[in-house]
Amino acid sequence: MASPRPLILVAALAVGALAGAPAVALAASGTPGQAPAQVNVAHQAAIRALQAFEARASARFRPHAVPAAAARRSLAGTARGRSLSPVTHVGSISRDTLPALSREIEPDTQVEPDVAIDPGDPRIITAVFQQGRNGPFGASADPGYATSQDGGRTWADGNFPLLTTVVGGPLQLASDPVVAFGPDGSDYIQTIALNETNPRSTVTVQRSTDGGISFGRPSLVTDDNNINIFNDKNWLAVDTSKRSPFYGRLYSVWARFITTGTGQNAVTHSPGALSFSDDQGKTWSPIHFMTPLSDDDQGFLPLIHQDGSVTVVYDHFVPNPKNPNQGADFETAQTSRDGGLTWSKPVTIGQFLGSEVPGMRSGMLPAAAIDPVTGTMYAVWQDTRFNPGGLNDIVLSVSADGGARWSAPQVVSPKVAGLDRFTPAVAADAGAVYISYRTRGANGTAPAVSENYIASTDGGKTFGFEFQVGPPSVLRWAAVSDEVPPPVAFLGDYMGLAAAPGKAELVWCLSSKPPVTGRYHQTAWGATVTP
Repeated sequence: MASPRPLILVAALAVGALAGAPAVALAASGTPGQAPAQVNVAHQAAIRALQAFEARASARFRPHAVPAAAARRSLAGTARGRSLSPVTHVGSISRDTLPALSREIEPDTQVEPDVAIDPGDPRIITAVFQQGRNGPFGASADPGYATSQDGGRTWADGNFPLLTTVVGGPLQLASDPVVAFGPDGSDYIQTIALNETNPRSTVTVQRSTDGGISFGRPSLVTDDNNINIFNDKNWLAVDTSKRSPFYGRLYSVWARFITTGTGQNAVTHSPGALSFSDDQGKTWSPIHFMTPLSDDDQGFLPLIHQDGSVTVVYDHFVPNPKNPNQGADFETAQTSRDGGLTWSKPVTIGQFLGSEVPGMRSGMLPAAAIDPVTGTMYAVWQDTRFNPGGLNDIVLSVSADGGARWSAPQVVSPKVAGLDRFTPAVAADAGAVYISYRTRGANGTAPAVSENYIASTDGGKTFGFEFQVGPPSVLRWAAVSDEVPPPVAFLGDYMGLAAAPGKAELVWCLSSKPPVTGRYHQTAWGATVTP
């Protein structure tokens, strides 16, 4: 890892602000002689929304009847293919070595990875992850990255430079790291970076011009300092199609929690926000909202078509008028054909009927991918509807017409009694579709969690055998999320998966017994797979 500087102050998950709105200091814990920390109202509302989401999902963790018409056979294992594992280059690619000078920080923890492959040179791969998880508040001391220049055989790693105080930056914490490559080989890493002791909340991007070996200073997509705004769950994509009128454009999307009113009259919604850059991330457009300001949306994922159209896939919550915390969640898609300025009406992909995993935080948001060759889009999520035991299967929905219509969700994970599957990822290239996910036995209560993988060679019509990748994670040593008590094991709200011609790269976080001493030991792992 890059040489860290002393940790001055650590804390927080993504917190934010509305430009021009007053910042109000509220009483909070603090040390004598210091100004009290400000409470971010929108951030608190986001935590309550997460708590309600997890409560809705946990209620589905129960046996239930599955109609005969819905008890379809899993698509997995139906394709012809080899039974020998197509997995290579399996191993740890990085370890968190940043200091933890606050008792809130969980040392030696890497959490929530993403990965991307350079479309111009598939030997170059970059993975990103949180490091030094802040259990009670969320986010991490400073995200890290690992880059391979030989197709995943060997890796070099480092910290996001000059981002958080632990590495000489201005912000206390950062979270939700993602990575994407541009058509010229530029490597972009993105986070939400924020403070705990005041409501500053940002979305940041850093660029590498040497294939992910080193990265420059952060540029700010948005920089807010107001208790009524909280920027959360960002994602980044780059238009690499030479047919596109927006060739080279970077798209940053996120959920923007906005609180209006005060006290008992306060109301918070989370519409989808978008900003784009046409100068390699140096400057960013004003915010464009993809969804109405009255929406409650989360987990936006931008998918870019060859003609430059952009489809976003996300979770849309429809509240129950009689109880706003109750209602239904729907995986949803919208498309822009003018570079993100205007958006089509939302299209429902399918209802989210997943369950939370006992004693864990699994994310439960959709994952999505577009095949750059065929243009077919794939959305996956964890779902209990076809599982009579109330456990999660992984379901898949497909769109072959630019997002106007989506197929009914079908189970792609093999049917195995007592096995819970969750936190899926999906990637596709030239008709090959790769899906990875976590598994936990004993009806979702086993002490260990595995990383599994299946693939299709016919555009998702059928899938081959299921493979376990690497050793299992022992949850005793896992990072902990405590934003929504009680404390639960946390491997990440998402895992990393990227495809290139003839292969894909998996990145996940694995917890195991510390090599010497310590409470935590959770490292980033990688593997190369073929369909």
